[in-house]
Amino acid sequence: MKTLVAIYSRSGTTLSVGKRIADALGADLEVIEDRVNRRGILGFLRSGYEALAKRVPPIAEPKHDPGDYDLVVVGTPIWAGRMSSPVRAYLHRFRGKLPRAAFFATSAGGGHTKALAEMAEVAGVEPLSTLELTADQLESEEATRAVGEFTAELSRRARVR
Repeated sequence: MKTLVAIYSRSGTTLSVGKRIADALGADLEVIEDRVNRRGILGFLRSGYEALAKRVPPIAEPKHDPGDYDLVVVGTPIWAGRMSSPVRAYLHRFRGKLPRAAFFATSAGGGHTKALAEMAEVAGVEPLSTLELTADQLESEEATRAVGEFTAELSRRARVR
């Protein structure tokens, strides 16, 4: 099964989870490159506003075509209870082109349900599985267990067509 893990990460948290998932699945990793300055407090505020307003900011040309993969796992940080705007841009761009998908989200404390449902809607695909991780979970062994269960489920479900 050829797998791609595509993530956006402002602080590095979502990237660290994405790398663990990619390693466990033997997947290629696509880091979604944002073209918007998100540094400092103004960048933080701009990010939350864009997420709430459902903006689609410019992103760099992806290095991998998700259509070349059997499974695409997309990861996002939660911004103001929504998916990040760079992930929205990625999913808009590849709407209807993800063969099979799974989604994961990281956050300071929640907001996953709405964001994960919105990711499925924007991508136009029902995910095989989803994973939600909060900052507290990421600082414990719970994250290792959750990532292991998520990747095992994906491996199992991806084989069943």
